Amino acid sequence: MRNQGKINKFFGIGSGKSITKRMVEDGFDLVESKRILKFFYLFYFVEPKDLVVKLAKDNDQMFQVYFLREEIYIEENGLNVKRGYNNYDSDSFHFLALENDVPIGVMRLIKIPDKDWNFQGLYNIPVGSYLSFLDLRNFLEISRFGFLKNHRGNRRYLLKLLHVAHLYARVNNYDNFCGIMRIELLNYLQRIGIKFNFIGEKFVCMDTWNMAPFASSVEENILIIEKNLKI
Repeated sequence: MRNQGKINKFFGIGSGKSITKRMVEDGFDLVESKRILKFFYLFYFVEPKDLVVKLAKDNDQMFQVYFLREEIYIEENGLNVKRGYNNYDSDSFHFLALENDVPIGVMRLIKIPDKDWNFQGLYNIPVGSYLSFLDLRNFLEISRFGFLKNHRGNRRYLLKLLHVAHLYARVNNYDNFCGIMRIELLNYLQRIGIKFNFIGEKFVCMDTWNMAPFASSVEENILIIEKNLKI
């Protein structure tokens, strides 16, 4: 990875997927992995010098997640969303994005509980559409994805957070993402090459944001994101 400092090596014993999962959770930028013997892997990685993205694992980190969500969605954008914990948090993966050890961004990946998902009550999938034929329990829903106002224009930070989402989906055996996204962000991601298998009808969320539901492939887009990040 360019501009990320010295590449380090790490020998791991176990399944390559489980070791990769732990490295992603702890915020390392994985460059390459090679299997040496059946259960021995050599990993090349760098410790990020700009943005570190880590899985929230304890109560203190979850407090930071809730605090940032309130700052981003309620204080800065004026959305009428619930403060603190909500019903989807217990069955989700939560990530913190940190700059110089200071949390500046968040992301939640929801493990969808049933095949007939309605995007947290905000959008019902049209009968006969692409998503209506799929079991969404094989998807992760990206939600509560954002940065504090002073960091929102940073293209690299946006792509790094998306990259972690895709790596983590891969090591947890999820093949696709779905969610609802602001139209401006959806259009921007399409311009830089991100592919969407489904884009639904636009709607206004909470009388504030123009949004649309989407679905996308993990494997197809992880390569596009890495190309944009020059990994």
